[in-house]
Amino acid sequence: MTKLLQQLKANHGPEKVQFFAPYVWLYRPEETAVIIKLEEFRKPNFLCVNASFARDGSGPLLASFMSMLLIEDSHATMTGQIGICSGRASVTIYHCLDVTDWSVKRLTNYLINFEKLTFCILPQAADLIVRPAEDKRKLADNRHR
Repeated sequence: MTKLLQQLKANHGPEKVQFFAPYVWLYRPEETAVIIKLEEFRKPNFLCVNASFARDGSGPLLASFMSMLLIEDSHATMTGQIGICSGRASVTIYHCLDVTDWSVKRLTNYLINFEKLTFCILPQAADLIVRPAEDKRKLADNRHR
């Protein structure tokens, strides 16, 4: 698993893919404020891909998804492929997947699609994410570039 993520970093460079902490990697798309976290589980080839945003509108969060569940005393449920966890301080979109036999190209395509999906789902929950009106306009402007 770590080998796949190291190859991803080699293909995209350290400005887009970073080792953040043990078992946690960050993927930062160039044109958006989204920070996608890739968290390795102890189970071989199992990955939790997630993006978290602060409810107060301050932007993306770097905290581990698992840590957030413990800190906010929250729980996450998944009724389909993609889950959304809404805690007191954050909203997180996540997907747990088995990446056995995945290539770097497949993972790259998945991350691009996950970023687009994040912007499709989370703006629909705009009432959950409190932002000043000016920040909402900036987000909308960035989303439609």
